[in-house]
Amino acid sequence: MKRLLSRWMERPRSLRAVLMAAMTAGILLQALLAMAGVHFLLAPTLERSAQTGMRETADAIGRRVAGLMLRAEGAARGAAELLALLPGREPRSLESVLTLPVRESPLVIASYWVDAQGIVRAAVRAAAGGSPVADASRIGLDVSRSRILTRAQAGHAGFTEPFLSPVSEGLMVGIAHPTRSDGWLVVEIGLPELSRDLASQLARGGFTAMLYDERGRILAQPDLARAQQSGQLDRPTVGALGAGRVSMADVELDGKVWRVHVGDVDAQGMGWSLAVMRPLTDVQAPIRLLLLSVVLFALLLLLAGFSLAAGLASRLTAQVTRVARQAEALAAGVPVEPAQASSVQEIEALQQGLAQLAAAVREREDRLRQLNAGLEQQVQERTEHLARSRDALEQALATLSQAQAELVHKEKLAALGALVASVAHEMNTPIGNALMASTSLLDRARELVAMVQGGKISRSHFNDSLLAITDAAELAERSLNRAAQLVSSFKQVAADQTSEVHRSFELATLCREIVTVLTPSLRRSGASVVLNIEEGLMLSSYPGPLGQVLSNLIENAVVHGLGNQAGEVRVQAHREGLGQVRIEVQDDGEGMSPEVIQRIYEPFFTTRRGRGGTGLGLTITHNLVTGLLQGQLDVTSHPGGGTVFGVVLPTDLPSPSRPMPG
Repeated sequence: MKRLLSRWMERPRSLRAVLMAAMTAGILLQALLAMAGVHFLLAPTLERSAQTGMRETADAIGRRVAGLMLRAEGAARGAAELLALLPGREPRSLESVLTLPVRESPLVIASYWVDAQGIVRAAVRAAAGGSPVADASRIGLDVSRSRILTRAQAGHAGFTEPFLSPVSEGLMVGIAHPTRSDGWLVVEIGLPELSRDLASQLARGGFTAMLYDERGRILAQPDLARAQQSGQLDRPTVGALGAGRVSMADVELDGKVWRVHVGDVDAQGMGWSLAVMRPLTDVQAPIRLLLLSVVLFALLLLLAGFSLAAGLASRLTAQVTRVARQAEALAAGVPVEPAQASSVQEIEALQQGLAQLAAAVREREDRLRQLNAGLEQQVQERTEHLARSRDALEQALATLSQAQAELVHKEKLAALGALVASVAHEMNTPIGNALMASTSLLDRARELVAMVQGGKISRSHFNDSLLAITDAAELAERSLNRAAQLVSSFKQVAADQTSEVHRSFELATLCREIVTVLTPSLRRSGASVVLNIEEGLMLSSYPGPLGQVLSNLIENAVVHGLGNQAGEVRVQAHREGLGQVRIEVQDDGEGMSPEVIQRIYEPFFTTRRGRGGTGLGLTITHNLVTGLLQGQLDVTSHPGGGTVFGVVLPTDLPSPSRPMPG
């Protein structure tokens, strides 16, 4: 203790703090001693008193229950002996004997005689107030299969285990005795009556109790509502209750911890046990109250000590206050007279330290004035330099934005040029076929005209010429229709990609037009596009930018995913949520690593550098989807597992002339 006190006093402490600490330590030590006395002296005494009360209560109730059960069993045996002596089995004679157990024991609720075949021939039950009355409604009832009768027929007379009575229609404990060889006397003890008697014994004292058998079945308890329901204790609980036979045990029941003492009910070896319980919190309540009193007393002592220490330190703190005011004046630069000498050495040392501090502060103020003069000039120079740097950065940013816009525009024109070249190459075949068919048609027509004018035509030759003319006309018609279809698709796609016109369109039609235009380039790579678009899915948006997004994603799948090799690209679309559509472009190609996925939207990033890749395709796609189309773009891919690009768009995108819904 002395060593700890010396360590605490090594640092400077105020006089008030020292006095407060000393007073607090003394009071806390007294409080600790008081609590130790409560814990080691008074607590065991209170604990033994509570245990004695529970043990005496358990013994008294156990003796009463055993006495009541033995009283009922004696009344039943006496009635059975009287029935054995009766010369006949007249109903009135039987009823007069059967009233004896009901009248003698308050627990008996029914008494009846059963013949050798298991048929009830006479019955008496307990009416209001416990008076016996004849029960003719039970006469003729077959109880040959009841548990009490089968057990008695097997030679086990006397008490039985709890059973569901077919006569009283409740959970009972029965007593059966033979009456000569022509029948049995059965007496039923109601478990609710046993619970009521248990509740009356525990009305005072703050205890509760529970009567249970050796299998853990609850037979009676003071709570009458729960006593009417059959309960079963689990094996761990029965084992824990077994510890309460020797001494008190703490057992958890119904979510609470109980202090329990268990005693046996000595009544002809029934194997019943009586557990007298009290909540552990109630048992420990006196100890907690005593400890709380000690704590409150210690708090009162602390308050008194603080008041005393404050009074003792008030005179000394006045001198410290004067020194503090002197320090404030010195800090403000106001000259003050030297303070009077103090009788306390610590305060005198503080005054000398303040004088030295004032001199040091004045010296540092002079230095700061000199530094501030130089710092102002440096701040002005740095500000001018930063302004010039900001102007240069703004100019560079404007140049970069202009260059990026030009690159995006060139990328769009390059894509449109490639589209024109592909469509032109694709149109060569239908236009050539149409030209060849029209030439053949003209030759046949001229030949037919010459033969008609010369009068040298035959019917067979005329029919052959007409057939050849028809075939040539059909070939020309098919080729021109194909060319017209290509021109129409190209015209719509080209017009959409070079403009940002807002209109309503069918998504399936737009996708088919895009695939039609991309067919020449797809044919050269050997790839194919499979469409799975919900028919009738209408969008109000910008078909041009959406077509460019789909073209970029399909070409990206063919070039990067399939590597310009044979493969399949699947385009599917469906509604997702309210007012949204999800479009997915999926390939079964090489896939991408996580490092590549993190950078695919960066401008000029490409995995085909030097092989025609510019690194702007997915950047333009991402900007169009998240900007003009007001949608979302996501990607799922892993090496060797293909890639899926998902585009989520609103089905009704407001046009520039229509305001956004509020």
